[in-house]
Amino acid sequence: MSVRFVVCILAVATVLFMSTWGHINNAPDAIYMLNIAYGGNIVIFIQAGILALIPFSTAFSIEWEQRVTRFWLIRTGTAYYAISKIIVTALSGFLTTAIGILLYVGVMHVKLPLYEMNTTGGGYAPLLDANMPTAYLLAVTIHISLTATLFAVTAFWVSTLIPNQFVTISAPLVIYLVLHRFTSGSGIVPEYLRPVVIVEWLYDAGTPLSSLLLKLAIVGILCLLLGLAAWFQLRRRFQNE
Repeated sequence: MSVRFVVCILAVATVLFMSTWGHINNAPDAIYMLNIAYGGNIVIFIQAGILALIPFSTAFSIEWEQRVTRFWLIRTGTAYYAISKIIVTALSGFLTTAIGILLYVGVMHVKLPLYEMNTTGGGYAPLLDANMPTAYLLAVTIHISLTATLFAVTAFWVSTLIPNQFVTISAPLVIYLVLHRFTSGSGIVPEYLRPVVIVEWLYDAGTPLSSLLLKLAIVGILCLLLGLAAWFQLRRRFQNE
């Protein structure tokens, strides 16, 4: 486990603490605090758009700047290299966010009960109505962490186009904001495919399971397409060297 990975997990939890600390004295439970944290988009942007990218999304940029990419590509091939990078990038983004969220809720649970009353809506609220707070927590954590996965894979794709660490970290958020700008308030795409819904909302697809599967399917397809684009770009770079 790398130092950057641990530091970013702690940073995710810290961002959540900082965004909700003023509510702790009036909070009924830890899940309420988690929902307060994600009431605004700034936490998502910092957590999924920046912190989740640091542990591994910049790996290709670093290797390219250090001129060691060709060494690995010759020995592994572009397909294996791209697949391994995408898998590790996706997992690191997901786990950085997921562990950070669970750490935050665990610390909040020291002072507050996990769940007392349903004060939220969204696709996973029925789990709270059914008195299943642990299932709710896991579903919301997976949902939010999938957003981090998407940002992380997007960052890797960008790094194959422009292998610069600063660009790699900043580009996914810029891309999201541009797409959000052009699709906001329009009927160009179905609501559940709008960038703001994919990134920021706990979209209700009818049931908690349907909502989670929809998010998983959308993120999975987008990551697959980004992965293929990254692979083609790596092949082009390797052939042109």
